[in-house]
Amino acid sequence: MAAPYTPPVDNPDGAYLVRFDEKGQPISTRFEMHPNVREATSAAMLLDNPLIEENVAKRDFPSNPRGSCTGRTIPGPQDNSYSVVQNCLGTWLNQNSGGDIGDPYNRGGVFYCRQGDTLLAVCLYDQQYIAGSPAEIQTFNGIMDQDCGSWRSGYVFIKDWNKTYWRTTWGEEICGNDGGVRKQVYA
Repeated sequence: MAAPYTPPVDNPDGAYLVRFDEKGQPISTRFEMHPNVREATSAAMLLDNPLIEENVAKRDFPSNPRGSCTGRTIPGPQDNSYSVVQNCLGTWLNQNSGGDIGDPYNRGGVFYCRQGDTLLAVCLYDQQYIAGSPAEIQTFNGIMDQDCGSWRSGYVFIKDWNKTYWRTTWGEEICGNDGGVRKQVYA
């Protein structure tokens, strides 16, 4: 079991995959963001090699999940940082959905994108395969805007898929507890 995860404050802007070792210690891998991701003006932008539309998983959120609000203010649209992290995470999901997470005995992990003080993450609990899409992020944003307000932080735990989407500002603990025990509110 891993403890809740707080990304280090000295991490530069970018994309990160965090796995946990057998003692629950985080092992972080940084990925360079493609320049088009940093210059994103909409969540629809993709990197040079996006998956074709037929291969992108399109799923409706099951069980009518609710947003859980954490009370922070996300920088607004004039800042553009949320568009950058949304595009970053959506691109990663497009390019990796269906892929094996790796170690069958240590499944799950956290993938997040940071731009300035803005952070967007997907928390995959006990999963062997990566699953998600930009459409899921759009649905997550709609739930969050409705339940917590536009440009407000929080998360949505999708019980049936055993994963969480999380948006916040830098320094907030995210993802509860990887490894099966979660503090999220069930839908």
